[in-house]
Amino acid sequence: MIFPFRSRRVLPLIGMFSSMLILLMQDANPVRGDFISPSGLANGAEYRLIFVTADARNATSGSIAYYNDFVSEQAGLNKALPPGLTWRAIASTSAIDAKVNVGTESDIPIYDTQGRLIAEETSDLWNGLAIENAIDYDQFGMPVDDSMVWTGSDWNGTRIYINGSLYGPLGYSSDSTIFGSLGSKYKNRKWLYRGTLADSSEEHGFYALSSTITVAIVVPEPGTWILFGVGGLCMAAFSRLRRRR
Repeated sequence: MIFPFRSRRVLPLIGMFSSMLILLMQDANPVRGDFISPSGLANGAEYRLIFVTADARNATSGSIAYYNDFVSEQAGLNKALPPGLTWRAIASTSAIDAKVNVGTESDIPIYDTQGRLIAEETSDLWNGLAIENAIDYDQFGMPVDDSMVWTGSDWNGTRIYINGSLYGPLGYSSDSTIFGSLGSKYKNRKWLYRGTLADSSEEHGFYALSSTITVAIVVPEPGTWILFGVGGLCMAAFSRLRRRR
């Protein structure tokens, strides 16, 4: 092998630089998909994230904790999502409305995992008007194939009562459970309530909504500074060797 420099003192530097690069690459967390954080938000601005779960589950349980745990587990699969968040299912059971379960933070915009605006604030999800963009990306920023999502909710985020009796909440009846639909043509209230399915044991995705996220200044990790420092040392060594030739 022919080296571009006469002195072999550069070889240890090259080896050190290569080893450091390999270690940093091993420490990186590979993430499936293409999660994109919202752009254009000022430092200190607040927002919430929403996605459709990549994996599916049935709607037979009447416990809201069952669905909250599921969407939390789904969010945890993507390490690129902001840490320390609380995730809740946009779902109604016989005991709680979806809009209560996810919280009613006002004046906080909601974005999906492609960085697209979904609603200017949480209350816009329940006003019956079309949302800004269809909710059809999962926690990895990947499009969801299934067109149905379990919600158990009316278009206004509440349980439905017909003649004084509950109708369609999750886990309440095995032969009439409310679902919503994905896709741009369902940006109207049908994203939350399109109809009912006769078999709640069918497995479909769920909408997940995060707690509030605050935009912060991104500081490079120590490993990044080490990489830059080692690269700078190598470049300085190369320049010195060239001057000595």
